[in-house]
Amino acid sequence: MWIYRSRTGESAVRSWCQHRLDERLPEHRREVWPGPDGAEYHAAHVVIAGEQHDRTVVLLPGRHANAATLADLIAELATRRRVVAVDLPGEPGLASGGWPNTDRMRDYGAWIDTLLADVARRSPGGVTVVAHEFGAAVALAANPAPHLRGLLLLGPTGVVRRAWTPRVAGALAAWRLARGRSGSQHLLSTLAAPGWQPPAELVEWLDLVDRHVAMSTTPPPRPEWVPRWRGVPCLIAVGEHDPVLGDGRLDAAVRRMLGAEVATVPGAGALVPYECPGAVPGLLDRLENGGVAAGAGVGAGTAPAVAARPAGR
Repeated sequence: MWIYRSRTGESAVRSWCQHRLDERLPEHRREVWPGPDGAEYHAAHVVIAGEQHDRTVVLLPGRHANAATLADLIAELATRRRVVAVDLPGEPGLASGGWPNTDRMRDYGAWIDTLLADVARRSPGGVTVVAHEFGAAVALAANPAPHLRGLLLLGPTGVVRRAWTPRVAGALAAWRLARGRSGSQHLLSTLAAPGWQPPAELVEWLDLVDRHVAMSTTPPPRPEWVPRWRGVPCLIAVGEHDPVLGDGRLDAAVRRMLGAEVATVPGAGALVPYECPGAVPGLLDRLENGGVAAGAGVGAGTAPAVAARPAGR
């Protein structure tokens, strides 16, 4: 399946991404990663920043997102870590605009296994995966490996089904059907915490996606894959005001499958990497420095920026 409505639309998307990367990340390098078999639909694009650091973070964005939309988070992380931000094939950005018409998540799993192993060969300090939303589902589709130091999953899909409330479903439908920047702004405001003002660039991006990218469904969760990560340090965090996962639906599943607890990011909704990019390095510190042991969750000693979820919430 090809995601773009036209070659002109694909060109517009790529041009936007290249311009934003050049504007927001003046010191970065780009690579095309051909994939394990050289197939066009497996071709990814990676943005590399902070190459002077030993510790490496692989950043996997959510649906309709990419390294360019996460440029501010990349800049934040790159002050202390080497960042390899991946544009996923089959998502709008600088990667391939296609994906195979097979078991999509299983295909992503084999694909990300190979990519992470390749990154690890050039990362003597090991690799930590930071993933948002659909990117977390892709991360969980991989197999645990010795070169992976841990997973930081922000508002993850791939574990349980999200709560599509009438308000969220209505905002999503309006964005896709009405067209125009007002629909994009309304969708972002609906997903975010109350009072957050979506940046003009993000509104422009969603409008671009709406005009040039065909509608598609998100693959359903594959919870049967989650328990294999139980022996790996994992930190799962959701925004305090997340309208699709903030009702506590993740808590029992994460406790059962990973032996962990879910952390809350105060003042954030479903768009933690965009609303609170400054909170992500603190989460990474806790994960990488042993604040969350394998299967230990996020109990006492949580940094002020992140709180453990109250029991029964």
